[in-house]
Amino acid sequence: MKTACRAWKSASDISTTPSFLELKELQRIELVGKLQWLTHNVLLNQIEKMVGYAGKFPWVRDSLLKNRDLISNAFENLSEGVLENYEDNEREKKGEQFNSAKIAWLKFIDAEHTKRNSSVDSSSAH
Repeated sequence: MKTACRAWKSASDISTTPSFLELKELQRIELVGKLQWLTHNVLLNQIEKMVGYAGKFPWVRDSLLKNRDLISNAFENLSEGVLENYEDNEREKKGEQFNSAKIAWLKFIDAEHTKRNSSVDSSSAH
């Protein structure tokens, strides 16, 4: 998951990072595409597992929550164009896996939000 977060952050920061500004425009576009694909691939293969482990292992939950904004941003902003990086016969399946991972992520975030609000409500009632 750390790889996905770093890749997404790098793809987002590429236009303002001095070392990347030395690259030609076409090279930057290509690099952004590869970083987005890496993010996409990790999210579709790992997020459902990580969300499942979050209930059993507090450090997994903490890591997901620490990176909540970055992960949510990636799920919201990765375009379907990233599917072009997969073989023709894999694209539909990868798109479905990504959508399933996104749903799992949104359910996790919603559950965490509900837990947080419940604990705030119960602590203010005392």
